[in-house]
Amino acid sequence: MKILHQLSLTAMVLSVVLCSCNRQKNAAEQEQTTSASENAEIQYQAFHSQDSSLFSTTFVWAEYPVNGPQAYVDSVRKWIQSSLSYYPFGESDTVKIPPLQKKLDNGQAFTDYYAVHKMYTPTQEGEREWMKESQIQMSSYDSIYVSFRNQHLTSVSDINHSYMGGAHGSTTVNGMTFNNKTGKTYGWDMVADKKQLLVYIEQGLVDYFEASNVKSMKENLFPEAIENGLPLPQAEPFFTQDGLLVQYQQYEIAPYALGIPTVVIGWDKCKKILNKEILQMLQETINGQ
Repeated sequence: MKILHQLSLTAMVLSVVLCSCNRQKNAAEQEQTTSASENAEIQYQAFHSQDSSLFSTTFVWAEYPVNGPQAYVDSVRKWIQSSLSYYPFGESDTVKIPPLQKKLDNGQAFTDYYAVHKMYTPTQEGEREWMKESQIQMSSYDSIYVSFRNQHLTSVSDINHSYMGGAHGSTTVNGMTFNNKTGKTYGWDMVADKKQLLVYIEQGLVDYFEASNVKSMKENLFPEAIENGLPLPQAEPFFTQDGLLVQYQQYEIAPYALGIPTVVIGWDKCKKILNKEILQMLQETINGQ
């Protein structure tokens, strides 16, 4: 079974993160990369920053919008902030990192801020000292990147890999699609026919699990996860160059060892499930395939 190496998107981005980490010379080193859409006046630069202590490391790598329509730039930056707002080493999901209020046009200051704040997680009294004494090596790596862009739409994704001790770490993948002019966000609302999408997802999972049919594919899944039928993933779908990407997080429908069940719905199938607004903005992309 090729389950884990089928996660080419995850592996590719995580390898970029880890290689960049190895290249760092200090906590504020900048990744000198600039990208721009051929048909949209939007530019991104990639910045990364790392902070570390005796027992943990935080790393943030982000393709960060530095130029473009203000409504779009503000919307993307707000989503990135939301994606990075959690404390990776904390025990409470309700305590969030305060959003950066100034220097939002400075990508390096942005990644520095979140790398530092992720490191100093609010913890119970004595917990940090206990972790130091136990020499628990914890880590959190975020890689935020543009997965798709055409004249009208841009998809941005965040892949996080965290390790808090134990047998293995955990990986999450989230994404969002933005209107290049207005900054409007699109997720599940892009899909007009979710019933047909589920059919495509089941077919894609047959390939993912290298099963012979849908029935044998479901043998890989948690019975309780599909007792009422295969659910849509919790995470929002987003676009890649090959189509609409949908993915279930680790443990969402299958054991950890089976990875992040991921399906890319090709452009030919996207024509049958997406709403008219999105299809109109994807017309040149779909026709160019």
